[in-house]
Amino acid sequence: MVNAIFMYPYARPEGLGKAFKAAVGRSEFIIATFLTLLLAVILFPTAGPVIAAGAWIISILAALYIKKQIGGLTGDSYGAINEIAFVTVLLEMNILAFKNWLL
Repeated sequence: MVNAIFMYPYARPEGLGKAFKAAVGRSEFIIATFLTLLLAVILFPTAGPVIAAGAWIISILAALYIKKQIGGLTGDSYGAINEIAFVTVLLEMNILAFKNWLL
């Protein structure tokens, strides 16, 4: 979600998501990305980077779609992107576990 907040413009002049947009800069983006990748590698040394990359790609695609539709993102779209990324991670983990590639 931090990627979407950092990379894409906010769609409205005001709203609850505006505070998140104002609070996320380059340093927050770098820290969030680093910690996410670190945790993914610690939990799943082989599959972690693959899982993180899949969620990142789906999040970018969702953000691009929403930006195209309404000209930017809002607090609701931040939440939707978060849920989409979460479901993506769960699906990836199920697929990898089924194939015995998770660990």
